[in-house]
Amino acid sequence: MNSLKRGFFHGGDAVDDRAVIEVENELIERVKSIVPDVSQAKQGDWYAAVAGYLRDSLVPSWQATEETYLSDDVGRQAHYISIEWLLGPNISTALQAAKAEGVIKEALENLGQDYEKILNFEIDPGLGNGGLGRLAACFIDSSANLHIPMTGYGLFYRDGFFRQEINEEGQQVERPHQWHSEGYPWTFRRDDLGPFKVSVFGKDADPLVLDVVAHDMMAPSYDGQTVNTLRLWELVIPEGLDAGNAHKNWEVRAVNQQLYPDDRDTGGKDLRLLQEYVMVSATLQSIVQDHLTKNPSLDNLFKTTSIQINDTHPALAIPELMRILIDEHGMDWDKAKDTTRKVCNYTNHTLMPEALEKWDRGKLDYLSPRIEAILYRLHNELMDEADVKLAHLGDEERAAAKGRMCIRYGDDYRMGHLAAFYSNRVNGVSAMHTELVFDDLFPDLIPMRGSAVKVNHTNGISQRRFLVKANPALSTLLTRTLGNEDWVNDLEHLDELKQHLDDPAFVERFAAIKRGNKERLAELVELETGVVLDTDALFDVHVKRIHEYKRQLMNLLHTVALYQDIKENPDKDRPKVAKILAGKAAPGYGTAKGIIALAHRIQYILEEDKSIDGKLKLAFIPNYNVRKAEIIIPGTNLSEQISTAGTVASGTSNMKFALNGAMTIGTRDGANVEIGEEAGEENIFFFGKTEQELEEIARDGYDPEEYIEGSPRLKKALEFLDQQGFKYLADTVRHKDQYRIAADFDDYWEKHEQASTLYHQNRPEWRRKTILNTVAGAHFSSDKTVAGYAMENWGVQAVYPDEELRHLAQQDFGVSEDHLMPGAGPE
Repeated sequence: MNSLKRGFFHGGDAVDDRAVIEVENELIERVKSIVPDVSQAKQGDWYAAVAGYLRDSLVPSWQATEETYLSDDVGRQAHYISIEWLLGPNISTALQAAKAEGVIKEALENLGQDYEKILNFEIDPGLGNGGLGRLAACFIDSSANLHIPMTGYGLFYRDGFFRQEINEEGQQVERPHQWHSEGYPWTFRRDDLGPFKVSVFGKDADPLVLDVVAHDMMAPSYDGQTVNTLRLWELVIPEGLDAGNAHKNWEVRAVNQQLYPDDRDTGGKDLRLLQEYVMVSATLQSIVQDHLTKNPSLDNLFKTTSIQINDTHPALAIPELMRILIDEHGMDWDKAKDTTRKVCNYTNHTLMPEALEKWDRGKLDYLSPRIEAILYRLHNELMDEADVKLAHLGDEERAAAKGRMCIRYGDDYRMGHLAAFYSNRVNGVSAMHTELVFDDLFPDLIPMRGSAVKVNHTNGISQRRFLVKANPALSTLLTRTLGNEDWVNDLEHLDELKQHLDDPAFVERFAAIKRGNKERLAELVELETGVVLDTDALFDVHVKRIHEYKRQLMNLLHTVALYQDIKENPDKDRPKVAKILAGKAAPGYGTAKGIIALAHRIQYILEEDKSIDGKLKLAFIPNYNVRKAEIIIPGTNLSEQISTAGTVASGTSNMKFALNGAMTIGTRDGANVEIGEEAGEENIFFFGKTEQELEEIARDGYDPEEYIEGSPRLKKALEFLDQQGFKYLADTVRHKDQYRIAADFDDYWEKHEQASTLYHQNRPEWRRKTILNTVAGAHFSSDKTVAGYAMENWGVQAVYPDEELRHLAQQDFGVSEDHLMPGAGPE
C-alpha cells in the first residue's frame, strides 16, 4: 500500500512518523524484489526502489488525467511535437509532485542510506541536447501545472546525443549516452496503444511497413493532481529485416539510435529525414485514433485538436496529416488542406539559413513518393494563391514575393516556409525575434494570411526546476520573505521582493545563499576538472552549445587578453576571476571542437603559471547536462549571453541565470532585450553593436582587420592563439569574422572591466542589482508562455482530472484512497 497519505507532506515540512515507517517497509520490500539480501543492495537498487515507489504513487492521477482528456466533456487538446526533450532527472519532479522529500529522506536515513547520493544516481535521460529540448521540457511541466490538456511527442533515443569526454589533448570525444541500459523506471511501454504502422521507401517497390510503439513518461503538476504525458516513439525492428538494401536496413535500425546523427554525408541526411517522418507519422496516427474514440469522423478534427510544430523538424506533420485525412479517411483535398491549416501551428526558433531545414526533392521521393507529391501540390497551390492575393502588385514585385515564399526552391523543399504558410498561427520566441520573423524571414506571410497569423510568445523557464529544485536555499528565503509559496505557481509574486531591497537582513541572507551556491559549484569544478577555485572570485559563466555565433571564442580571447594584462600589470588591484565554460560541440563541427580544445589549452596554461597567483582561472566542465546546470546556474555571479546581435531568437539560459541572482553581460539579442527592460538597462552589462549597426557595417564592407589594428589588446590575443597552435581559429576572426568578434571586442572588454570593478569595489550595489535581476526573472516563467500558447495558438482551456476517475484508478492500482499524495482541485 502506497503511504503518501493526503495531507502528510503538503508544504514539505511536516513528516508523520507512521508514514516514515510505512515508507521504510515498502522500500525494503521493493529492494528485496531486486536483491533478496537487503544488506547486499547497492545505491542503484535503492534508487530503483524509491523511483518505483514514487512512480506508482503518481499512476492513479495519470490514469485519471488520461481518462478525463478522453471524455466527451473536454474540448480541444494541444499536441506538442519536438525532436528533442531535455528533461533532466525525473525523480526530483516526482518528489515535488508527491511532496515527499521529507518522508523519503527520513526513511532512507533510518535505513542507513545516503538520500542525496540515491537521488543523484539517476542518469539524465538522453532525449535532448540544447535549448530547444529544454524549452519543450519546461513547456510540458508548465502545461501540467496550468492543467492544460497537452501531450508531448518525440523519439525514444537509445544513445541520446552523446556523452562528452575530454581526452589528454583537451579534445572532445563522443561516447554513447546509454541512459537506460540498466533499465529506466520512468518510462512505460504502451503496447496497448498500437503498434502504429509507418510506411516508407515506396518509390521503386512496395513500401516497407514499420511497427512503431510508444514509450510514455509522466509529467506531473506541482500539486500532483494533473499528470500529462510525454510520448516517445520507437521502431520495432523485425527479425530478418529486409528493407531492400543494406543502406535502408541501416537507416531503419538507426532511427532510435541517436539524436541529431552526423549529417555531413548522404547517409546521415537520409537518417535524419526518416527520424522526423517516423516521429510525425506515429504522432498523427495516435492523435487521430484518440479523436475517433469520441467522434464519428474527422470532419471536426480542428475543433478537438491543435498541433504545435516546435521548429522545423516536425514540419512533415503537414503533408502527413494531409495524407492520413485523404488516403486513409477519404476526405477531399480542399477540406483536408483547410483542416490541416486550422490544426497546425508553427514556432520559429531561428533566422539562420543553415538552421532552417530544407530537404532535397529526391530524398523526399526516396522516403515517400506520396509525401513528395503532396508537397509539390501544396507548393503549386500556394503559388496560385499568391497570384490571387497579391494581384495588386506589379508583375516583377509579385514574382519576387512568390520567390521569397515558395515552399519548393530549386530542388529543395523548405520546411520553415511549409510550416509558416500552412499553419494557423506562426510565432517567434521573443518580441525582437518575432518582428524579424515577419519582417525578414516571411515578409509575405501577413499579406497572404492576414495579421491574425502573427503572434509572439517570449520563451520562459520552469521555476520549479530552475529555482525550487536547483536553488532550495533561495526558494526557502523567498517563501519566508513573501509569507507563502504562491510564487511557485505564479512567479510574478517575486515583484514583491522590491520592497525588501533596503532590508539588510534579507540582502545579507540573499548574498550568503549565493556564497553557499558558489561553494557547491566550486566542488563540482574541482571534481570534474581538478581546478580549484577561490569562492571570493567573480564566477563568470558561459554554458551553451559550442557554436561560433554563441561566441565562446570571443570569451576565450577575452580570457587571453585578461591573462596578458595581469602578466603586464601584476600589481594592478583587480578581483580574482574564475571563468567557467561548458557545452557540447556537434560531432561534425570542427571549428566548435577546436574552441573546446583551445579552452583546455588556456585552462592548462593558467593552472601552470604560478606567477599570476590564481588571479585568473578557467575551467571547462565536461558533459554539460541539466543536473550540472542545477549546480552551475545558482553559483554564478556573471552570466555570458554574448551571441552576435540578431542570431539568437530568445535564449532561456539568460532567464535561468537572472532568476538565480546573476548579473548578465550580453548583447542586445533575443530575450536579453526584454530582461533588460524588466531589470532596468543599468542592471545589465550590455555591449556590442545592434543588429541594425551590424547591417550598416556589412553594407559598407566589413573588414575585421581594421578593428584588429585598432585594438592592440585583441591583436595580441590573436597572436597568442597563433603561438599555441590555434592559428586556424584566430584566422576565422582575421579573414572573415562572420560573427563580428572584432567589431564587438573592445566594448566587451570595457563592460567586463565595469563588472569586475563593481563586484570588487561596491559589493552592496552589486547585491542590489542581483536581487533586481531575480525580480526581473519573475516575468519569464514558462507558465506565462504556455498560457499564451493555450489562448492564442491552441484555443485550449484548463481541465482538472475527474476526482471519481482518480478514486477508481486508486482502487484499480491497489492504492488506498487515504494513502495518496496530496492534491486539491479548484474550489
